[in-house]
Amino acid sequence: MYKPLALILAALLALPALAMAEPPRAKETGKRPAQMMQALDLNDQQIEKMRQLRHTEQRQSIELRSKLQLAQLDFHDELQKDKPDRAKLDKLIATIVSARADMERQRLTMQVEMSQILTPDQRKRMMRHMGERMMEHRPGMDNDDDDEGGPGGPPHQRGEPRGPMTR
Repeated sequence: MYKPLALILAALLALPALAMAEPPRAKETGKRPAQMMQALDLNDQQIEKMRQLRHTEQRQSIELRSKLQLAQLDFHDELQKDKPDRAKLDKLIATIVSARADMERQRLTMQVEMSQILTPDQRKRMMRHMGERMMEHRPGMDNDDDDEGGPGGPPHQRGEPRGPMTR
């Protein structure tokens, strides 16, 4: 009885980790900072500050992700036991929740720190650019690249292939 329940719980807890492990558009991720810097017309000093900030953030992200993944692995291992220790599971759950909160805190702190490097005009352009990017990724919203809300639903549900090759 515990084994099937344990497997289901472990699978449910692993889904967020898998989603965070590799972004859906991982190939584009490296392009975004460069495109944003170009769009904002940053000076050399701002570019260097942004690079330093990004480097620090990447290091911290690696540490936080490893903490999260190790706690999830330990949780899964404990859950697989014939008699899982409830206190240990509760402690691991708290660690997982804390790691996720730390990751979100880090992301938001970086946004604030990046914003402080920019001039007021650059901040406005960044917010406009971010708003446009958000609109691109929201199905059903009015945007120029809206092939999600057409008749029959998204292209892959109409039998059309997914991905950048469809354009």
